[in-house]
Amino acid sequence: MTPPPPTTALPRPSLLLAVSSAALKISSAAASPARGVRLAKLSEGQLVDGKLECLYHGWQFDGEGKCVKIPQLPEGAKIPRNACARNYEVRDSQGVVWVWMSPATPPDAKKLPWFEPYARAGFTDLSTVHELPYDHSILLENLMDPAHVPISHDRTDWTAKREDAQPLAFEVAERTARGFAGHWWRERAPHLRNLLRFEAPCVLTNTLEFVDKDGREQCFSAQFLCRPAGQGKSMLLVRVGSTARAPLPRAPAGAAAGISASFPAKGGFGTQHAPNPTSRYFRHVVHCKGCRDSVNRYTALKKAFVVLAAVAAAAAVLAATRQWKAVLLGAAAVLAAASYACGSVVSLITTNFIRTHRRL
Repeated sequence: MTPPPPTTALPRPSLLLAVSSAALKISSAAASPARGVRLAKLSEGQLVDGKLECLYHGWQFDGEGKCVKIPQLPEGAKIPRNACARNYEVRDSQGVVWVWMSPATPPDAKKLPWFEPYARAGFTDLSTVHELPYDHSILLENLMDPAHVPISHDRTDWTAKREDAQPLAFEVAERTARGFAGHWWRERAPHLRNLLRFEAPCVLTNTLEFVDKDGREQCFSAQFLCRPAGQGKSMLLVRVGSTARAPLPRAPAGAAAGISASFPAKGGFGTQHAPNPTSRYFRHVVHCKGCRDSVNRYTALKKAFVVLAAVAAAAAVLAATRQWKAVLLGAAAVLAAASYACGSVVSLITTNFIRTHRRL
């Protein structure tokens, strides 16, 4: 079976293990107690009869992190207590898995964020996950700043336009020890008021409620969940949704996740799937092994197709009959098209994500 995906938080290597069809998940240390993270990552192990088996010594752990089997132990010997992997309390809320990392205080379910728009009838959302070489504080500052969007994100989506840069107003509505909330709006559209809410250390939401041209009340909400993943690194979960009719077709969650995992441009995953047009070269090629491997594979395929197309074209020249000439020329054309397609994929992963700023 497929091993559980690894993750890093604060910056402890961890993994999430589903132990039942009811999606009960346990977060355990990603390193096997047998030898440490360098030689034995539990995330690279395998599931055997519902237990996670380390690839290095074959130790097996249940969903609570308890070591239940050590093949090297003499018959009748007890499994040492320190052979267990540390586990953390986990909750699944509105499709997001939250881990209680503190060993000093008991879990408090009341601290779980609740996002009201996502509980509305007919609300659909699309999610993407990003691994970023940013410090957590820098990332939060970026997400809280709507003024940079028209300039920095010019034409990267259907709302950001450089010529729309304008004065913004902000009205604080709520202050607490853990964050704040308030409405902000553009000078040219004061009737469209966004509710921005921040809850330390990692939750930021921006919600816009409006009446569409048919007189129906609509809600658009963007949710940003960001957490440290090490020094100078962050993990960002972006959820964007609305009550308006979804422009994308529904797809089974498992299928969408599978497509996203294999899609070279690292698309969104969750309830819907789409490529992510705002991704940048540095985080998808320089900082992502999966994308680097994709670039290398498609580059190798492109070169192979070019060579095969040249061989087919040369063979067509030497062919004795018109039929063979036609067949070989057709094969050369197909191979050339395949080479072009591979080049287009490489361009999608790399240069298409780099753009120059436009001047008005």
